[in-house]
Amino acid sequence: MAGVYSCDFRILPWLLENAAAWQNVWGFTGWCSHDIDPAIKGFLSLEYAQGVSDQQNRVKLRGKTLSTLAEQWGKNPPAVISRSVALVIPEKALSKTGDAADWSIAKQYMNLVSREVPPALVLQSRAGDKLMSRAERSKS
Repeated sequence: MAGVYSCDFRILPWLLENAAAWQNVWGFTGWCSHDIDPAIKGFLSLEYAQGVSDQQNRVKLRGKTLSTLAEQWGKNPPAVISRSVALVIPEKALSKTGDAADWSIAKQYMNLVSREVPPALVLQSRAGDKLMSRAERSKS
């Protein structure tokens, strides 16, 4: 593996709020409910502390954050953000070999976000789908 990447959990609310603002999002799922016991071998070192609860079943800060977001969104779901710009991603740009990702699309995405333009991400094979608006197709 070319590199190991981990998300700083302090940006979890921002990541989930942004993801929840997409049209037709039903929910989120994750596999890591508890920290992994270090006696269990075979995981990357960063994976042992990724749970929302520790090994003694104490809820960690990220678990409390998820609980707070779920409670807030149950009362007031996030509004869908209009996305007038789409980045069309060719399938060949997606790595299936475990090689380091092509960061050119990520850089384009981050450049737009830094200018407060929330882009849609669309696979080239799906660019003609009816769910993609004319405005999104014309910008890609």
